[in-house]
Amino acid sequence: MTSPTGNSWSIRSLISSTKTLAMTVSGNRSADGPAPLSAIFPKTDPAIDGDECSHDCESCTVRYPKNFKVEESDDLYGFVKAWETHLLVATGKSDWVRDVEDEKRSVMEAFGKAAGPTNGKLKLSASNIPTPSGAADYSEPTSVLLLPAFTVIDHVTPERVPLLIEKIINHAPTNTSPLVPFTLPKTVSEAGQNDDSNGEHQDAGKKKAEAEADNPSIPPPMTSRPSPHRVLVLLCSQKTRDARCGQSAPLLRKELERHLRPLGLYRDLDDERPGGVGIYFISHVGGHKYSANMMVYRRPDAFGIDGVERAKAEGKVVPTVAEKAEEGKDEGEDVTLHASPFLAFKAQLSNPRLPAAPPWYSGVGLGIGQRLIDDFLHHRPLTHHLILLPTTRSPRKSRETVLALRRHLEKTARTSESLRARSGGDENYTWPQTFRRVHVLSPQLDLVDLRSVYGFAERLVRGTVSNPPDDDGMADNLTDVRIPRLDAVIFNAGFGGWDGLSWWGLAKMVVREGVVQAATWPDFKVSTPGGVVTQKGAKKRKGEAEDPVLGKVFCANVFGHYVLGHALLPLLARKDGDVVSPGKIIWTSSVEPSTQHFRLDDLQGIRTKGAYESSKRLTDLLALSVSLPSVLAVAQDYFRLPPSASPSRDGDDKNRGTLVEDCYRPRVYLTHPGVSPPSSPPRLVFLVCLALFLVRWLGSPGTPSTATPPPWPRHHRPRDPGRLDDARAERGWGWEGTVEGDVRTAKPVEGEEGFLRKSVGRWAHAKDTTAEEREEFEVMGRKCWAAMEELRREWEERLGVQAVGLEEEDEEEEEEEEEEEEEEEDEDDE
Repeated sequence: MTSPTGNSWSIRSLISSTKTLAMTVSGNRSADGPAPLSAIFPKTDPAIDGDECSHDCESCTVRYPKNFKVEESDDLYGFVKAWETHLLVATGKSDWVRDVEDEKRSVMEAFGKAAGPTNGKLKLSASNIPTPSGAADYSEPTSVLLLPAFTVIDHVTPERVPLLIEKIINHAPTNTSPLVPFTLPKTVSEAGQNDDSNGEHQDAGKKKAEAEADNPSIPPPMTSRPSPHRVLVLLCSQKTRDARCGQSAPLLRKELERHLRPLGLYRDLDDERPGGVGIYFISHVGGHKYSANMMVYRRPDAFGIDGVERAKAEGKVVPTVAEKAEEGKDEGEDVTLHASPFLAFKAQLSNPRLPAAPPWYSGVGLGIGQRLIDDFLHHRPLTHHLILLPTTRSPRKSRETVLALRRHLEKTARTSESLRARSGGDENYTWPQTFRRVHVLSPQLDLVDLRSVYGFAERLVRGTVSNPPDDDGMADNLTDVRIPRLDAVIFNAGFGGWDGLSWWGLAKMVVREGVVQAATWPDFKVSTPGGVVTQKGAKKRKGEAEDPVLGKVFCANVFGHYVLGHALLPLLARKDGDVVSPGKIIWTSSVEPSTQHFRLDDLQGIRTKGAYESSKRLTDLLALSVSLPSVLAVAQDYFRLPPSASPSRDGDDKNRGTLVEDCYRPRVYLTHPGVSPPSSPPRLVFLVCLALFLVRWLGSPGTPSTATPPPWPRHHRPRDPGRLDDARAERGWGWEGTVEGDVRTAKPVEGEEGFLRKSVGRWAHAKDTTAEEREEFEVMGRKCWAAMEELRREWEERLGVQAVGLEEEDEEEEEEEEEEEEEEEDEDDE
């Protein structure tokens, strides 16, 4: 629509692809003239839904009326007269008189009568942006949006239009200006002064502003602020000029919304979260046979891709995605490869369906977060709030995780019939209110860096946590949040350490033991022993020649979680008088490990070829034995609260508390997520999922149908801790929450024939535990707890770190502060 260097352009291809998608739903169209507006959205009743339909985007049927016809063959780019600046006036309406400058007593009428700006042609549009008063009344001051400056000016009246042109529009960037930083006045008074002036004029402006503030009949001075959005899509909706615009604009907005919402980019009219895409209706643009005309403004480098496009245009070498990934790849950390949200947005417009979650958001951790959200919303009181803290190793992954969980939260809040029923029906249910009950914070944590583990715990116990900065506004921009307590921590993160698999071993196991056994208990994975990690700043002990190390898989799967649980004890344990039940430590193990996978003399699994299985067997030993009296005597130091600290007057932190042994320690539980699909190349994802569904159909209970249901144990609603601990207290093998006994020798029940028998789901080499083996398990658990405690104390000494307690003020300081406050009050009285 202007020269290629401007910030506004015609996107005929984008319109065409959107229309093509919508038209394929309804088939051929006739030329009998425009259809009534009600033909576009037959599912939506304005009396119920209002102007903004609140139905789920995926449930909408988006189509053109059969008799809707527009021109699609003409080339539009470069055939529209250019303008330098574009002004959108907030009116709260989506239709106006034929010429918006004829709207009586409006800001548009004042612009029609005023002298034009000196920096080029100004395009004036009325818009459906809500007015500050909330009513479509021209007697009240309104707001305007100046483009391409992406600046909102508030408190604009018809009388102030000349001043607005002189002080702001004349100095604003244009569509042909270089993309350089600019500054506009933040405040413009009636006297024509702004907050950037000085001297007598500034004093006069301040006195004028104070006089206006004292007189409510005088509107506040005009103020400017940045528009929160990174991209603006403008659609002509003025049906008084052409009825087709009134029909096609809502249709295109709904189609754009359907694709932008899952990406976290859609912004409602009153949604001023930073970033994202705002979609507004505006007045006549021109050429209504091309309805609905669409304009797109974007900030410079709105989505971080301008540098790449510029490098391509200048013939420079652009690193490939794989090269960038290799440069930023850390040892033991997965690298996510995906397109930017804006590129994905453009590509998906020609695709009739958008996946519920992009492929780079997957795994047991995400499934746990989704399940926690669902269970909380469906079972906890409607006034309760949930704070979820999924941790990742990088800010990028944190932003992606928050976005994925918020997308799931929005879908659940929008579509759940159960939530509507709990609220008393559709008339009493508002999905945004449900959406606001869940808060997602994703701090960074590296479990193989013990110093960072203790630092992370200290921030949670004594400080605050924040989400990483997100300029796009897609994630929750929560900052400086203090965590008062933790109700549960789920130790799920893990690292396999495998190099690959033996195809010959796979074939042999399938032939000898069957597909179900091979997929559930594979013994053909290949790994190399000796994986270790060093710790920065670790001190050597006397006589040690080499730097101390920890087993890499052991540290990621067990030891990092182990020390984190101890360091978070102040938030998990409860003291006398606490009304909430003790916190819970939930370990995520695996269905694979058995006795043969673990040796106490190789606690860290450095010498074994099965480091992953060894770490998971150790997890079983720690979690299942801790409640036994003989083991708890060894583990009591782990569950001992660290000393509390009280900040001194000069700001130094001094430990003044004592160890608290008699506390209500957190309960420890064990679960496993079943057989989760490993990270696979995209071309193999379908085959892996197909194989797992086949195994599940053949009778394996350890292969879930989705990632969401299995990670959370059957007792996911711990309202009564005593009943929770008593439930499922039997020992034995089984599924469906009951002990089945020896199903391999039991007679089949009705409906269980062939591969439907429950014996199919049990490991072929499993044996029922004897009394002697149970005693050996308890002895081994005691030895493991003793070894882990010794290792924890050793590394706290090597690194010079320790768990910290809560900051509490002692009684003397409290009394002193009370006395000081009383003295200050007396002085004030005097």
